[in-house]
Amino acid sequence: MIFFIMVPAMLGLIALRQPIVHLFFEHGTFTAHDTAETALAVLCYAVGLWAFGGVRIIVAAFYSLQDTRLPAISAAIAVVANIGFSLLLMPRLGSAGLALATAFSAMINGGILVFVLNRRLGGVEWGSVGRSSFRVLVACLPLIGTCFWAASASLWTHPGDWIEKSVLLTAAIGCSVGGYLGVHALLKSDELDVMWGMVRRKLGRVDGR
Repeated sequence: MIFFIMVPAMLGLIALRQPIVHLFFEHGTFTAHDTAETALAVLCYAVGLWAFGGVRIIVAAFYSLQDTRLPAISAAIAVVANIGFSLLLMPRLGSAGLALATAFSAMINGGILVFVLNRRLGGVEWGSVGRSSFRVLVACLPLIGTCFWAASASLWTHPGDWIEKSVLLTAAIGCSVGGYLGVHALLKSDELDVMWGMVRRKLGRVDGR
Protein backbone atom coordinates (compact mmCIF):
# COMPACT_ATOMS: atom_id res chain seq x y z
CA MET A 1 0.00 0.00 0.00
CA ILE A 2 2.96 2.34 0.57
CA PHE A 3 4.07 1.78 -3.03
CA PHE A 4 0.46 2.03 -4.22
CA ILE A 5 0.15 5.53 -2.71
CA MET A 6 3.68 6.90 -2.67
CA VAL A 7 5.00 5.91 -6.10
CA PRO A 8 2.31 7.78 -8.09
CA ALA A 9 2.58 10.70 -5.67
CA MET A 10 6.35 10.74 -6.18
CA LEU A 11 6.15 10.57 -9.97
CA GLY A 12 3.38 13.16 -10.15
CA LEU A 13 5.28 15.56 -7.91
CA ILE A 14 8.44 15.10 -9.95
CA ALA A 15 6.62 15.77 -13.22
CA LEU A 16 4.58 18.73 -11.94
CA ARG A 17 7.16 20.25 -9.59
CA GLN A 18 7.78 23.32 -11.75
CA PRO A 19 4.09 24.18 -12.36
CA ILE A 20 3.23 23.66 -8.68
CA VAL A 21 6.03 25.90 -7.41
CA HIS A 22 5.32 28.46 -10.15
CA LEU A 23 1.60 28.62 -9.36
CA PHE A 24 1.88 28.86 -5.60
CA PHE A 25 5.06 30.87 -5.09
CA GLU A 26 6.15 32.82 -8.18
CA HIS A 27 4.65 36.14 -7.13
CA GLY A 28 6.16 39.42 -6.00
CA THR A 29 9.90 39.09 -5.41
CA PHE A 30 9.85 35.30 -6.01
CA THR A 31 11.38 35.06 -9.50
CA ALA A 32 11.54 32.38 -12.19
CA HIS A 33 15.07 31.59 -11.00
CA ASP A 34 13.72 31.00 -7.49
CA THR A 35 11.08 28.71 -8.97
CA ALA A 36 13.74 26.65 -10.75
CA GLU A 37 15.85 26.33 -7.59
CA THR A 38 12.86 25.39 -5.44
CA ALA A 39 11.63 22.89 -8.03
CA LEU A 40 15.05 21.23 -7.95
CA ALA A 41 14.79 20.85 -4.17
CA VAL A 42 11.29 19.41 -4.56
CA LEU A 43 12.67 16.89 -7.06
CA CYS A 44 15.40 15.85 -4.63
CA TYR A 45 12.93 15.41 -1.78
CA ALA A 46 10.39 13.62 -3.97
CA VAL A 47 12.70 10.76 -4.96
CA GLY A 48 12.67 9.67 -1.32
CA LEU A 49 8.91 9.78 -0.72
CA TRP A 50 8.55 6.00 -0.91
CA ALA A 51 11.35 5.59 1.63
CA PHE A 52 9.91 8.20 4.03
CA GLY A 53 6.56 6.39 4.01
CA GLY A 54 8.05 2.91 4.16
CA VAL A 55 10.25 3.64 7.16
CA ARG A 56 7.27 4.64 9.29
CA ILE A 57 5.48 1.36 8.53
CA ILE A 58 8.54 -0.83 9.06
CA VAL A 59 9.40 0.88 12.35
CA ALA A 60 5.87 0.08 13.54
CA ALA A 61 6.53 -3.57 12.68
CA PHE A 62 9.61 -3.56 14.92
CA TYR A 63 7.61 -1.95 17.73
CA SER A 64 5.05 -4.73 17.41
CA LEU A 65 7.94 -7.18 17.92
CA GLN A 66 8.87 -5.27 21.11
CA ASP A 67 12.11 -4.05 19.52
CA THR A 68 12.83 -0.34 19.83
CA ARG A 69 16.63 -0.73 19.84
CA LEU A 70 17.17 -1.64 16.19
CA PRO A 71 15.07 1.25 14.78
CA ALA A 72 17.04 3.66 17.00
CA ILE A 73 20.37 2.25 15.78
CA SER A 74 19.22 2.38 12.17
CA ALA A 75 18.03 5.97 12.59
CA ALA A 76 21.42 6.94 14.06
CA ILE A 77 23.20 5.39 11.07
CA ALA A 78 20.85 7.33 8.77
CA VAL A 79 21.70 10.59 10.57
CA VAL A 80 25.42 9.98 10.07
CA ALA A 81 24.78 9.12 6.42
CA ASN A 82 22.70 12.29 6.05
CA ILE A 83 25.58 14.42 7.31
CA GLY A 84 28.02 12.69 4.98
CA PHE A 85 25.77 13.02 1.93
CA SER A 86 25.06 16.66 2.80
CA LEU A 87 28.77 17.50 2.89
CA LEU A 88 29.26 15.65 -0.38
CA LEU A 89 26.28 17.06 -2.30
CA MET A 90 25.99 20.65 -1.06
CA PRO A 91 29.05 21.93 -2.99
CA ARG A 92 27.46 20.60 -6.21
CA LEU A 93 23.74 21.15 -5.67
CA GLY A 94 23.53 23.78 -2.94
CA SER A 95 20.37 23.60 -0.82
CA ALA A 96 18.96 20.89 -3.10
CA GLY A 97 21.88 18.74 -1.97
CA LEU A 98 20.47 18.79 1.56
CA ALA A 99 17.13 17.54 0.23
CA LEU A 100 18.79 14.75 -1.75
CA ALA A 101 20.92 13.79 1.26
CA THR A 102 17.75 13.47 3.34
CA ALA A 103 16.18 11.22 0.69
CA PHE A 104 19.29 9.02 0.47
CA SER A 105 19.50 8.67 4.26
CA ALA A 106 15.84 7.59 4.38
CA MET A 107 16.59 4.93 1.76
CA ILE A 108 19.51 3.67 3.85
CA ASN A 109 17.36 3.62 6.97
CA GLY A 110 14.64 1.70 5.16
CA GLY A 111 17.12 -0.70 3.60
CA ILE A 112 18.61 -1.61 6.98
CA LEU A 113 15.19 -2.10 8.56
CA VAL A 114 13.91 -4.26 5.68
CA PHE A 115 17.06 -6.40 5.68
CA VAL A 116 16.83 -7.10 9.41
CA LEU A 117 13.06 -7.58 9.40
CA ASN A 118 13.32 -10.04 6.51
CA ARG A 119 15.80 -12.14 8.48
CA ARG A 120 13.84 -11.88 11.70
CA LEU A 121 10.57 -13.00 10.13
CA GLY A 122 12.22 -15.78 8.18
CA GLY A 123 11.50 -14.16 4.84
CA VAL A 124 8.98 -11.79 3.28
CA GLU A 125 6.67 -12.56 0.35
CA TRP A 126 8.88 -10.76 -2.17
CA GLY A 127 7.01 -12.30 -5.07
CA SER A 128 3.81 -10.61 -3.94
CA VAL A 129 5.66 -7.33 -3.41
CA GLY A 130 7.18 -7.58 -6.89
CA ARG A 131 3.85 -8.26 -8.58
CA SER A 132 2.25 -5.38 -6.73
CA SER A 133 5.11 -3.05 -7.67
CA PHE A 134 4.78 -4.07 -11.32
CA ARG A 135 1.06 -3.24 -11.30
CA VAL A 136 1.82 0.13 -9.72
CA LEU A 137 4.40 0.97 -12.40
CA VAL A 138 2.04 -0.05 -15.22
CA ALA A 139 -0.76 2.04 -13.72
CA CYS A 140 1.59 5.02 -13.48
CA LEU A 141 2.07 5.20 -17.26
CA PRO A 142 -1.02 7.34 -18.00
CA LEU A 143 -0.24 9.44 -14.93
CA ILE A 144 3.29 10.15 -16.15
CA GLY A 145 2.08 11.01 -19.65
CA THR A 146 -0.62 13.37 -18.40
CA CYS A 147 1.62 15.14 -15.90
CA PHE A 148 4.49 15.68 -18.31
CA TRP A 149 2.07 16.88 -20.99
CA ALA A 150 0.62 19.46 -18.58
CA ALA A 151 4.07 20.51 -17.35
CA SER A 152 5.29 21.10 -20.92
CA ALA A 153 2.47 23.53 -21.76
CA SER A 154 3.68 26.93 -22.92
CA LEU A 155 1.27 28.52 -20.44
CA TRP A 156 3.83 28.12 -17.64
CA THR A 157 6.29 30.43 -19.41
CA HIS A 158 3.78 33.32 -19.49
CA PRO A 159 3.27 35.76 -16.62
CA GLY A 160 -0.19 35.96 -15.16
CA ASP A 161 -3.04 33.74 -16.45
CA TRP A 162 -3.41 32.35 -12.94
CA ILE A 163 -6.95 31.05 -13.43
CA GLU A 164 -5.99 29.13 -16.58
CA LYS A 165 -2.93 27.72 -14.84
CA SER A 166 -4.97 26.65 -11.82
CA VAL A 167 -7.50 24.91 -14.06
CA LEU A 168 -4.77 23.15 -16.04
CA LEU A 169 -2.95 21.93 -12.93
CA THR A 170 -6.16 20.77 -11.25
CA ALA A 171 -7.30 18.97 -14.40
CA ALA A 172 -3.90 17.31 -14.82
CA ILE A 173 -3.93 16.02 -11.25
CA GLY A 174 -7.53 14.84 -11.52
CA CYS A 175 -6.97 13.05 -14.84
CA SER A 176 -3.75 11.50 -13.54
CA VAL A 177 -5.44 10.10 -10.43
CA GLY A 178 -8.38 8.88 -12.51
CA GLY A 179 -6.11 7.19 -15.04
CA TYR A 180 -4.01 5.58 -12.30
CA LEU A 181 -7.03 4.16 -10.47
CA GLY A 182 -8.65 3.16 -13.76
CA VAL A 183 -5.68 1.00 -14.77
CA HIS A 184 -5.69 -0.63 -11.35
CA ALA A 185 -9.40 -1.37 -11.79
CA LEU A 186 -8.68 -3.01 -15.16
CA LEU A 187 -5.89 -5.04 -13.57
CA LYS A 188 -8.19 -5.98 -10.66
CA SER A 189 -5.51 -4.93 -8.22
CA ASP A 190 -5.86 -6.13 -4.64
CA GLU A 191 -4.51 -2.79 -3.42
CA LEU A 192 -7.49 -0.99 -4.93
CA ASP A 193 -9.88 -3.26 -3.04
CA VAL A 194 -7.99 -2.60 0.19
CA MET A 195 -8.13 1.16 -0.42
CA TRP A 196 -11.88 1.15 -1.10
CA GLY A 197 -12.37 -0.94 2.03
CA MET A 198 -10.49 1.65 4.06
CA VAL A 199 -12.60 4.44 2.55
CA ARG A 200 -15.85 2.58 3.27
CA ARG A 201 -14.85 1.93 6.88
CA LYS A 202 -13.92 5.58 7.31
CA LEU A 203 -17.25 6.72 5.84
CA GLY A 204 -19.05 4.19 8.01
CA ARG A 205 -17.49 5.64 11.15
CA VAL A 206 -18.43 9.15 10.05
CA ASP A 207 -22.05 8.07 9.42
CA GLY A 208 -22.09 6.33 12.79
CA ARG A 209 -21.31 9.60 14.51
